[in-house]
Amino acid sequence: DSKIISNDFNVINEKDKSHLVKCIANYLTNNNISAVLANYGPSGVEIMNICHQYNIPLVVHFDGYDAYRSDILDSFGREYHRLFEKASAIIAVSKDMYKQLRKLKADKNKISIIPCGYNDSIFSYHPVNRESKQFVSCGRFVEKKGPDISINAFAELSKKYPDCTLKMVGEGPLLNHCKSLVKKIGIQDSVSFVGIKTQKEINAIYNNSCGFLLHSLKTSSRDSEGTPVALLEAAACGLPVITTDHAGNNEVITHKRTGFIVEEGNKENMVKY
Repeated sequence: DSKIISNDFNVINEKDKSHLVKCIANYLTNNNISAVLANYGPSGVEIMNICHQYNIPLVVHFDGYDAYRSDILDSFGREYHRLFEKASAIIAVSKDMYKQLRKLKADKNKISIIPCGYNDSIFSYHPVNRESKQFVSCGRFVEKKGPDISINAFAELSKKYPDCTLKMVGEGPLLNHCKSLVKKIGIQDSVSFVGIKTQKEINAIYNNSCGFLLHSLKTSSRDSEGTPVALLEAAACGLPVITTDHAGNNEVITHKRTGFIVEEGNKENMVKY
C-alpha cells in the first residue's frame, strides 16, 4: 500500500533512507525504466528527487485523500510545489480534483483528467430486478462515505416500506459504529453487513438489488472522494444510484436519469428519492 510505504519512508533514519534511495535508483537505472507512475501524491513526493536526478519522467496519479485531506496537505503537501515542478504529468480523477490541484498551484498544462475505471468483464448492464426491494451500499466504512447517513435514511424509508432491506458490503473503522446504530434504531432484521466480497459476488448482489446508496461527503479533516469505483460499477450494471453532489459523483450520475443526486448531509432527500 503506497500510503503505508510513504508513511514508513518518512520515519526511517537518514542512513537507512539514503541506502533505500540508492537501491531504488539502482533498480530504475539497471532496468532501464523509462518512466515512473506514482500512485498518490505522497508517493510522488518520496520518489521525485530520484526521478529528477536520473532524468526519468514522473507521472503522479492523485486519487482523493492526497489532494484534500488536511493532515496530508500539512505534511507531504508542503512539498507539492516541488512535486508539481518536477513531475512530467499529473493525473486527476475528476473535474473537482482538477480544480483542487489548480488551487494547490499545479500547472494546468500538466494535468489530465482521467476518471477511474472498472472491470467491464464482470460489471455489465443487467435489467433492474423489479421484484427486488433490496438496496445495497458498497465501500469502506469511513466518514467520507457516510454509511451512517445511508443507514439513517434507510431507517426512515423502512417506516413506510417495512419489507425493504439494505445490504452493506465492506469493512472499515466505522463498521462497529454502524452495527450499533442499526441495533439502536431497531432495524437489525432489515440491514445486513456482509463484509468484503469479490467483484463477482458484488456483481451478483447488484443484479438482485433495486438501488445503490452512497452518501459521499467532505469530512471534518477535509477528506474527499475522487471518483468512487463502486459508483461506477453499480452504474455500469444499470442499478439506479442515490448519491451526493460530491467530488466526481455528478460526473458519473445524471440526476433523474441514471440516478439521483442530493446535497451532502441531506438525509431527507435521500429518503424522498
